[in-house]
Amino acid sequence: MSQSTAPYLGGWLGRPRNLNVPFDQLAQQLRQAGFDGGTILSDNRRVTGNLRLQFPNAVVMVPNTPRLAPPAGKPVLLVWDATHRMGPPELLIRFATEV
Repeated sequence: MSQSTAPYLGGWLGRPRNLNVPFDQLAQQLRQAGFDGGTILSDNRRVTGNLRLQFPNAVVMVPNTPRLAPPAGKPVLLVWDATHRMGPPELLIRFATEV
């Protein structure tokens, strides 16, 4: 499959690709679970960037970037690709404890 058709066929095949991951649906589920903003930590810039679009007032950070102070009294959300592992990667856990 060529890269240019992958975004269109990914949903049809049941395998979202980088360009068609349903971040809007994820954000809706997060809102229903009570997350309305705060800090989003991930080991993936694409994930944090897309979630930042869904939560424009959130502070988003990935390892090896300048750190911002998480807003006081707001939740901190850890996000990783669970298709590869159920628990958060060690790098993300270390990063979360440093922030």
